[in-house]
Amino acid sequence: MRPPLVADQGDFERWLVDETSVFARMVQRIDSGESQQTGIGADMTQWRFIFLVEALGRYTDRDPAHLHPVAHDKAALLHAIRTGESLMARCERQAEEAAKGTWT
Repeated sequence: MRPPLVADQGDFERWLVDETSVFARMVQRIDSGESQQTGIGADMTQWRFIFLVEALGRYTDRDPAHLHPVAHDKAALLHAIRTGESLMARCERQAEEAAKGTWT
């Protein structure tokens, strides 16, 4: 069994989900023109959001493409994490199907 990445794993996980959700809402406001952030500040916010979604996807073994559209809604994000397909399992299944010649 691997040791936790941080001293208090629960706090880290809550922080990662909260931070991702907050940045998703900030990006939504930037995209809709409601935010006062412009230029490099807006770009940095968007890059940070992309980084957080990628980190959350890897940490939870979920496809970031499935997390990205629901990240602005914390409840929907948690639902996607809890019920989403394991990325590793999907890749293994696709590799088996490819070996058998049945992968589409």
